[in-house]
Amino acid sequence: VNIDNVKGIKFTAKIPKGISTEIFFATETAPVLSESKKFMVVSETDELTTVYIETSKNVEWKGMLKTLRFDPVTKSGNEFEVVSVELLAE
Repeated sequence: VNIDNVKGIKFTAKIPKGISTEIFFATETAPVLSESKKFMVVSETDELTTVYIETSKNVEWKGMLKTLRFDPVTKSGNEFEVVSVELLAE
């Protein structure tokens, strides 16, 4: 998938309040998942909510997407529910 025109990632999930969610990505020219190629948000509620991530905030977000890894909970022992994940183009 060419992500040059993908300006946002939208996901709907129920993640415990205060817990971080990380979305890692790898591209054709940078195929290794790493801390420099991720987006992170912290849940502000225990309820089901929709989150929008502006992809322009990471300069590595370009080219052909090869891997997208969604890590909804960064602490063990927490439950989560992911309803959807969408890539939003211009």
